[in-house]
Amino acid sequence: MKYHGQFFTALVCSLFLLLGLANQASARLETLSWDDAGDESIVGFRIYKRTQSGNFALDREVQIEGSSLGLNSNGWFLPSYQVDDLEIQVVAISAFNEAGESTLSNSRRFNDDDADGYPNASDSAPNDPSIPSSGSDPGTEPPPDDGGGTSPPPPGGGTSAASYRLNAGGDDYVDAAGNPWKADAPYANTGIATEKSVNISRTPDDSLYQTQRWSTSRQTGFSYALPIQNGDYRLRLHFVEMHTAYNYSGARLTDVRAEGTVVLSNYDIFRSAGALNTAVVEEVLVQVNDGTLNLDILQNKSGTVISGIEVIGSEIAPEDPDPSLDPPGQPTIIFP
Repeated sequence: MKYHGQFFTALVCSLFLLLGLANQASARLETLSWDDAGDESIVGFRIYKRTQSGNFALDREVQIEGSSLGLNSNGWFLPSYQVDDLEIQVVAISAFNEAGESTLSNSRRFNDDDADGYPNASDSAPNDPSIPSSGSDPGTEPPPDDGGGTSPPPPGGGTSAASYRLNAGGDDYVDAAGNPWKADAPYANTGIATEKSVNISRTPDDSLYQTQRWSTSRQTGFSYALPIQNGDYRLRLHFVEMHTAYNYSGARLTDVRAEGTVVLSNYDIFRSAGALNTAVVEEVLVQVNDGTLNLDILQNKSGTVISGIEVIGSEIAPEDPDPSLDPPGQPTIIFP
């Protein structure tokens, strides 16, 4: 009976291991690249995604300042865009400035076996014919712009009303733009406050990133419960990798869950930032329906850290928008 019990235990462990590997293999990170035709008025970009038969919906917004966007001779690139391994996904990009949002770019299709002639993730192909120049997809609705549901927020450039700005692991703080940040300790259920005095690249707010809330690899992570009015919010998560032992991709992997939904999976701070001691900001949209924004920072490998959390509500338009400014032109996705 002893050996039967050991065999059963080994079998159960093997099944759990296989299930874990299957879950990890269900998504992967791709580099997404595009050209903006040199429009210097652009504030940021919005990435829309749909399944093969679904409608485009906003998946992610990235602003040029303080994000993980890179720029090279070919154009912009996002080094850690997550796509599903199990189904065809279609991605298109728009640009926005203070005047408005462009039409959608051509699209890039992932996990397509090329049976329909459309490009997949490895093809070097022209614009996907399923996206005409109007920016809408035949048989689907164009990106929402009426403020309902999970529609994109108004273009950047206005003053944002932040419901929370939390300095993770640190004290109250005023950033270079004059925004007040609160210590996160009253809202975090656990985790360790830590600080390291190093120069931080890609930000004027070194002090914000030098403090972090940290969880060891022996812990599952930590959580926040933020009382807030029901509604749609932009969640901005500030990261930096300062640990010299983790100066390579894959060294530390983090999951972030908001309102029970995973919004960042196997997130690699070093890969997204591109170097040690380099600030990176990830922005996602969340919807709160129960009066509390529940946020879980979970470790997948080598513990987890975060430097700051912003929860931003409605946008206030600038008082005097520039009447001569037009929305940006249509971006073009670049195929690898």
